[in-house]
Formats: sequence, C-alpha cells, structure tokens
Amino acid sequence: MENLRNALENMEVVTLGAAVNFSGLSREDVLLFIHNNPHLRVFDEENQYWINENVDGHC
Repeated sequence: MENLRNALENMEVVTLGAAVNFSGLSREDVLLFIHNNPHLRVFDEENQYWINENVDGHC
C-alpha cells in the first residue's frame, strides 16, 4: 500500500485503472484505500470523475 500511496502522491499513477494495474488490488479495494485516505486523489476513467478532488493546486 505504501508504494501505491507514493505513486498517487507523486502523480505517477492518476487513474483508477492504473492504480489497479500498479497495485494488483481489485477496483473496490483501491477505491476503499482512496476513500480512507482523503488527501489522495484518482481519476475514475469509467465514470469520468475525480475521486477526492479539491481546489488545491488549481489556478
């Protein structure tokens, strides 16, 4: 999980599908991990929205 957290924080992984491939976890497990770590964000390419998106870092 630490590798996934680092990859998400460094934006090496930005989509849910990439997070699943990177971690070997199920989609549901990655979603649970993201929801339990609100500072992490990921784009759900199937449903076309960001999870845990906020305005930090936007112009």
